[in-house]
Amino acid sequence: TTIRPQSLPAIVNYDASSNRTDNLMFLGGHGDHALADSDASYNQTAKVKSMQFSYDTMLFPQKRLETSARDAKAALVHAVGSLDLWDGEAFVGSLDPSGKGYWDNSGVFAIVQNFKTSRDDYVNGLNSAATGAPLMLSLQLAKPAQVPLRVESFCKNDYTLNVT
Repeated sequence: TTIRPQSLPAIVNYDASSNRTDNLMFLGGHGDHALADSDASYNQTAKVKSMQFSYDTMLFPQKRLETSARDAKAALVHAVGSLDLWDGEAFVGSLDPSGKGYWDNSGVFAIVQNFKTSRDDYVNGLNSAATGAPLMLSLQLAKPAQVPLRVESFCKNDYTLNVT
């Protein structure tokens, strides 16, 4: 799930050395670590303060994920932790040209959630055919949004009939 402005301007002259913003940059990260999101001068658009998915009576993650007042690293750690890497390894890290981390500062932010319910290859995940319940995302922003936002979600699902 990503957050972007509703209205995206046309890009007429993209120059990564002077202006590194483009229409594919996502909102939700904290930005400047020197300022807490409660400071009056903090003006980052759409910094995610907390989030949680719900489906029927299940919550993902089970406890509402809350980010720090100075960064959104909890969301990054949760994203890596919810990947389907039972026996694999993950490496997350890179710096932008200014020496800051991409996750909070440079338009790289996403809400990632795996809905697997067990390590079984066949019988796991959400059974949307049984209940028809909606999948809901509850977001809380650190400050009210100053521009209209859109939330875009990408889901991978498999419709599989397992006959035994």
